[in-house]
Amino acid sequence: MNATVDQTTGEFTLEHDMNDGVHIIGHGVLKGKINWKIISNGDGTETVTISSIELYSHTYTNAYQNQAVNQNINFHVYDNDGNELFSVYHDGNTTFSKTINKTAQINKTFKISPNEASPLAQVLVVDDNWIWNTHGQVSTQIKNTNVAPKAPTYEQDPVKPTAPKVTVHHVQVVAPEKGQAPAVPVASVKKVTIADMPNADKPQPQKVEVHYYNIKKTPKVEKTATPVTPATPKAVETASILPHTNANENQSGSQLIVRFYTV
Repeated sequence: MNATVDQTTGEFTLEHDMNDGVHIIGHGVLKGKINWKIISNGDGTETVTISSIELYSHTYTNAYQNQAVNQNINFHVYDNDGNELFSVYHDGNTTFSKTINKTAQINKTFKISPNEASPLAQVLVVDDNWIWNTHGQVSTQIKNTNVAPKAPTYEQDPVKPTAPKVTVHHVQVVAPEKGQAPAVPVASVKKVTIADMPNADKPQPQKVEVHYYNIKKTPKVEKTATPVTPATPKAVETASILPHTNANENQSGSQLIVRFYTV
């Protein structure tokens, strides 16, 4: 029995010959369809599910007259659970075609790696009984034609730096000896006695030279005319001139300033 499958639709054809021992007296053809779906997993793998199988028809075409003594030919198709989906009885001498239109559930799922094939999955059982009984199974297999993705080329990881070696030096710290407390400075206070200033000497009056002038009276002149009597000059006043010293008669004009400092 030869099988052909349409990769796009899943439709198939199974062909078998009828041989009476002398000639091939006819050809039988079973047609149907395998229902399946594929899910791509994104990593090149595929998840494939074979859900069911449909049987369309069976056709027999006669080529020669059956010359065998046994002309009791019968053809049977079963699902995986043994349920008969189709059967026909004939002698091989007549051409015929029969419609089946039945569906059998398969429900098998496989995960297929790139460029790998699924295990053989049985979908039908076929019995072709005559002189030589032929019992067989119809199986299907699905191949993942994806090419395994190439591993990306990454930049070489940087070399991990060598951890620096740390040398620890142990240093013993000796507490310094307790020093003596610094001496508290002693403030020396120097007493200063301020004596009373002596009174200033009373200034002596200045000596002023006085020049005396003798003024004689004008001699009597005979009167010729009444002259204007001149005014009698005033006597020269005498005065004592003293210098300005910015001091009164009893005290000095200096100031004594006293300030106190601490050391």
